[in-house]
Amino acid sequence: MKNSVALLLVLLILGVLLILTQTSQLPADTLTPDQIAEKAEDSMVFIVSMPPGENFISSGSGFFVESNKIATNVHVVDSETPKIKQVGTKTWYTIKGVIAFDVKSDLVILQIEEEGVKLPLGDSDAAQAGDLILAAGYPGSAVKEVLKDKIEHLTESERWEVIKRTKVENKSMKGTIDSIRNSDKQFRLKAALLPGYSGGPVLNSKGEVIGISIEKGKVGDAYAGPANKLKVLLKQSEDAHPEPLSQWQRRDPIQAWAWFNRGQLKYIDGDYAGAITAFDQAIRLNSKIANYYNSRGLAKYSNDDYKGAIEDYEKAIGLIPDFLSPYEGLANAYIDQGNKKHRSENYDAAIADFTKIIKELRFIPEWYVAAAYFNRGNVRKDRGNSGNYDAAIKDYDNALMRLTAYFKGLRDAGIKPDFANFTDFADRIHLNRGLTKFLLGKDEGLSGNEGKTRNLYEDAIKDYLEANVRSQDAQSYYYLGLAYEAQRKDRLAHENFTIAKELDPDNFLIWEQEFERYRIR
Repeated sequence: MKNSVALLLVLLILGVLLILTQTSQLPADTLTPDQIAEKAEDSMVFIVSMPPGENFISSGSGFFVESNKIATNVHVVDSETPKIKQVGTKTWYTIKGVIAFDVKSDLVILQIEEEGVKLPLGDSDAAQAGDLILAAGYPGSAVKEVLKDKIEHLTESERWEVIKRTKVENKSMKGTIDSIRNSDKQFRLKAALLPGYSGGPVLNSKGEVIGISIEKGKVGDAYAGPANKLKVLLKQSEDAHPEPLSQWQRRDPIQAWAWFNRGQLKYIDGDYAGAITAFDQAIRLNSKIANYYNSRGLAKYSNDDYKGAIEDYEKAIGLIPDFLSPYEGLANAYIDQGNKKHRSENYDAAIADFTKIIKELRFIPEWYVAAAYFNRGNVRKDRGNSGNYDAAIKDYDNALMRLTAYFKGLRDAGIKPDFANFTDFADRIHLNRGLTKFLLGKDEGLSGNEGKTRNLYEDAIKDYLEANVRSQDAQSYYYLGLAYEAQRKDRLAHENFTIAKELDPDNFLIWEQEFERYRIR
């Protein structure tokens, strides 16, 4: 008995020692989000400017990387005369000039007269997709809200007085690194950054800066330049003399960046022609930036210039081969261009556009490949004859397979998919595949292949029911009516036609005309 008690005591002591050992191995330098935010706030600054003659203000964030050097984005200070404030104090800093910059990375370091508390820079190359991050910044909404109704009636000095009195608070946003681009190590973030976060620090769990926020103009479109690029700029700045800000702003690359941002604002406002003009100017001044071409391509795409969009996307891809956005844009442009050719009954050219997406485009999500298969299937379906119907069914099969793979990939990566989009797309594939099987069944029936016809009608009904379970829209009921009517199941056909007519009487008449030649009365 004594031996048993002694053994239990020994095991208990070993267990306690093991727990203590494991606890001591936890990273001692890991901070809570609140500690990281507090650490960042001491080093951060609010940057604001007012373009003369404009009814708006521009704001961003920055942080100290040395006692007298502040890092931010180029686009935060590329035009006008910004003012920099240490939030939480009455301190406004005096800019001596630009000490180092990298337009491609959207990074600039300003030297100032006064001093502040620097933030430590971490190793951005050690960051991985899925890592937890905390992005800090100063959303400009507080100042904009105060000035919203007054700005037209205030002089510039009066506007600055309002800004000085307005309370601006640091906001911290938790998130993760979504992906890291190979070409320039830029992070895509899963964090809903607001306008004003641009130039603010992105910190790891140790409170080290691993990135600099690059807010793209809409919530949820968040990126970060790597901190290791900032280290290179800091090294360059050691023996450099500050260049006056106004002189730096007149450089061609900086003027180009200012035109680019002007184009971004015009695009957001829906002025696509104005955006294209601004991007033209940016490219004229600096033709080596992939994002200028990518953004002009998006503006051309939105302006229905698919050919021009494709040319710009391909130019962007040539400058940065693994820049994801141009590939996505290129896929969209080819899809819409192909659909336009489809509507014009230029079937061969439409099929060529969709085939290009399927066979040639890299770095695009499976969603786009699924869309290309789906649209190519639609062309082949509308082209008619048994050979095209067979090929269309195979395309729809591939579309469903790619779509399923896409959503499975999202789930495996820990990303919550938009199931509404998935089910809507899947339903359209099922409906079109079912209709194609129905049409092929009609062809086989005319050729005397009754067994094939019967099987194709049954398969078509399965597709319609698959879509109908989720969508229950008029079209699925109408297609069911067609299939049941072809099988001589008159009661079921009548029931489904009646529901389709009640749900969508206008389209019901269109379908009646479209499928008149396939009906069995």
